[in-house]
Amino acid sequence: KLLSEDFATMGAGFKAKSDIGENETLFYVINRSFSGVQVEIPLDAAMSSKTAGDSAIGEVFEGRKFNDFQALVLHLMYEESDPKSKYSAFIQTLPESVDLPFTWNDEALEALNGSRLNDYVLTQRGYINKDYEELFAPVFESDPVKFPKELFNKEKYVWALSIVLSRAHRFSVPGRQGTIPVLIPVLDIFNHDNVGGRVESDSEKGVFRLSATRAYKEGEQVYASYGQSMGNFELLYNYGFVLPANPEDAISVNFKVFDDAFAEIRKSMLKALKLPQQASYLVKKGQALPSDLLKTLRVQVLRAADFDKFPLVAEGPVSLQNELETLHQLLGTFKALLNRYPNSATQDTELLMSEGGLERKLAYSVFYRRAEKTIVEDGIKNIFELWNSLLLAKFTEKAAPAIF
Repeated sequence: KLLSEDFATMGAGFKAKSDIGENETLFYVINRSFSGVQVEIPLDAAMSSKTAGDSAIGEVFEGRKFNDFQALVLHLMYEESDPKSKYSAFIQTLPESVDLPFTWNDEALEALNGSRLNDYVLTQRGYINKDYEELFAPVFESDPVKFPKELFNKEKYVWALSIVLSRAHRFSVPGRQGTIPVLIPVLDIFNHDNVGGRVESDSEKGVFRLSATRAYKEGEQVYASYGQSMGNFELLYNYGFVLPANPEDAISVNFKVFDDAFAEIRKSMLKALKLPQQASYLVKKGQALPSDLLKTLRVQVLRAADFDKFPLVAEGPVSLQNELETLHQLLGTFKALLNRYPNSATQDTELLMSEGGLERKLAYSVFYRRAEKTIVEDGIKNIFELWNSLLLAKFTEKAAPAIF
């Protein structure tokens, strides 16, 4: 059903050899043959923290605080160093490098200045360095025979980390919180789309399976989904690419109760309203402002004289004054976000339309940051629309006064 293809903006992937129907299984992974696209591999050909524990370095994890992700990174490093590894054929298909933002030089990273992603990447670099120095380096130094320096070093660690970040599929495990990363031959090559195919494990048949979630025409690129509702923040951060018109793009607005004399009272109000005392709210592209965000802010700015009115928050605006202060606070947050950027969304559009195009990393950064700015600008428009609608509802016989 599939043919390999190199796609201009996304790299290696697969296209439909013939028409594919919705929910049709694209291929089964059931044996170890690497003879082409119709390769079929058993569950035990995948790499995970479990296979790491069962491998020649399994004892390394005893008494050390390796999580599932870190164990898979070390597992990949070790198997890559062994030409006789059972995973050798798979490892040979992996790229020599992955352009994730944490690997970018300072000049490339400048394109993300002002964005939420820039802050996350700088923090991520710190965690990566800490993990290497405190977890991986001591293992390598403890046994230089098993872990020779030329094969087990910071450069190799960054490579393995990039591979696991960008190519592992995540699976839930019964009885455990979160997901575990699994590297699956062939399935790691499919490019992502938010409505791409489902990747599933079937323990009864001993297979990994990718099933189409929509129909494909002959010659069309076939996608897998790396996860639902992935905006360009997640895609660029974890996988090193963006979708130019990603409907899942969003910005995060953080909320925490003011630490003032009335903090405990406000916390009890929020609890009564079943709202969190601290949260991050996603403001999504093309959608209204989150109602829970507005509710929490109404409690946040509620004056002491109006504390008895807090139940009204569940229904909508408490008063004109409260709503004015609520929207003012949110407007200030949005303006602060915009002011962090060195340029505007309009200037980003002009960059993307420049003659000759942009270098790939710069283009990805501009697509990402432009979407973020556009969401903030739309949020500001929504604030004014909310205020004007409220005023028009209150003053139906005269023009609504301009407040902002």
